[in-house]
Amino acid sequence: MTLHVAYICPWFTMTVGDRLLTTSGEDGIAPFDALTNKTVVLMSSDCAVAISYTGLAHVDGSSTANWIGEQVLNFKLSEPMRPGAGHPLQGSPAPRTNLRQIVSRLRTALERDLPRQDVNRPRRDATEKQGIEVAILGYVMKRRWRFDPADPRNARPVYLHLAHDGGPGLTRVSSVPRMWRDSPRTFKIDQIGTPMPGDVYEALVRGLRANGPSMEAVEGLLVDAIRKTSEVRPAVGNECMTVEFVRGDPHVAVTFNRDPAKTSAAYAPFIAGPVNVLPPTIIRGPAPLPIDNGGWMTHLQVNPPLPPSDDGLLFAIGGHPQKPFPA
Repeated sequence: MTLHVAYICPWFTMTVGDRLLTTSGEDGIAPFDALTNKTVVLMSSDCAVAISYTGLAHVDGSSTANWIGEQVLNFKLSEPMRPGAGHPLQGSPAPRTNLRQIVSRLRTALERDLPRQDVNRPRRDATEKQGIEVAILGYVMKRRWRFDPADPRNARPVYLHLAHDGGPGLTRVSSVPRMWRDSPRTFKIDQIGTPMPGDVYEALVRGLRANGPSMEAVEGLLVDAIRKTSEVRPAVGNECMTVEFVRGDPHVAVTFNRDPAKTSAAYAPFIAGPVNVLPPTIIRGPAPLPIDNGGWMTHLQVNPPLPPSDDGLLFAIGGHPQKPFPA
């Protein structure tokens, strides 16, 4: 399991999720991969969204994040890039898609592929199902024929929650209301995966109400809430990925919030846009990396910043192969 928290207000949307992948069995929960990718950032013809998941971590041998990216784009990733094997941004452009197609393709894939995964997976008992929850968060454009990501009048926040229990049933879909009042107190939060303790959630809500629409303050509160949860929930990690969308701004901020005691590199999620498809990557070096993706700018950042490397290397980027499911 994992924990993703979504924040939605009239001016910006933000999702924060941890990176820890665990296994469960008779001996309880055990860490499997501390830095697996659980997020897809997608900029399409009528929306810019982050797709986050919790639950089953591998589908048909692929990491679930990569599987989600392939399904919603109807696009097959090539072999994972090896570190030093070439610049990852020289990839193919993502096939054109829109929010309606994203949701439809993901529902179809969940209902088609998940039921057969139970056959080969260890379960604690015969009734346990291994499903997936998905959160889609960002902005959708009101008029695709007048698409302009820099026009705030043309964008509204969107949040969709899809859940499939791994059985033969249908995918459940829910959403937040589409209309928003331009008020500092108008915001909504949602969480999928391992829930926060009640006191952590209540402190988070109080902090959000007190800080108003400050992106920096909201990010700090969400990251802090996940880290406090990780202290009492072994299925949640303390290193997080943040994705931020601002209404009427074509700049998307992706920040890896690392634990300096554990990690000396930055990680980027699966990113797809009109120009490039960027599989999960590892970044080394102190500078943030801006990616021009056909009118959208994605800024890859790390907090706290990385120090200069001991070997004098200023900046490097390489592939981040996802850890395969244990045989």
